[in-house]
Amino acid sequence: SLWFYPLRSIPHLHSTLIADNLPAITLSDSHVIWSPDSQQIIYLAHLKDQNWYVLVASLDGTYHMLPLNQQVTDYGWSADSEYYAFSVGNWTDDQQTLYMWSRATQQFVKFPLRLQTRHYSDEPTLSYGVAVWSSMGHQIALITPDNNDAMQLQLTSPDGSTNRTFNLGTSAPNPTVYWSPD
Repeated sequence: SLWFYPLRSIPHLHSTLIADNLPAITLSDSHVIWSPDSQQIIYLAHLKDQNWYVLVASLDGTYHMLPLNQQVTDYGWSADSEYYAFSVGNWTDDQQTLYMWSRATQQFVKFPLRLQTRHYSDEPTLSYGVAVWSSMGHQIALITPDNNDAMQLQLTSPDGSTNRTFNLGTSAPNPTVYWSPD
């Protein structure tokens, strides 16, 4: 079970059962991530049978769950707490599929971009994808493959208000994205 217990006295806020009947046996990479405004949580659960699920819960006890049969990678909440991003796929693949939780629609959305997976060495377990939220609002920078498997930097927002692409060609083996603080 997943419970919310307020540590300070807030009017009309009390202990709440957020989700019940969750699988009891999860692996050590299962974890909880609070939204920046502390109004929602994400619970990423990795089960012993190698399945995953992503659970989004609000403090009023409502929740939504997405079961998955591939590895989930956490890219966190947007700064305004409106979106949560994660990718799904096997690390032995070269690409991951990007998903987002939308607070406004209360739905998981499969995003139309693929994330490029890079390997530090020949070991598939040493892979990573690149997706970084801006420090304000809900713009996200992604390293994605183009049709020829060259790399692109995509600056986008889940609501479609921003969408810019920069061709990177073949890049360094460890691309990193940094946003300016303003």
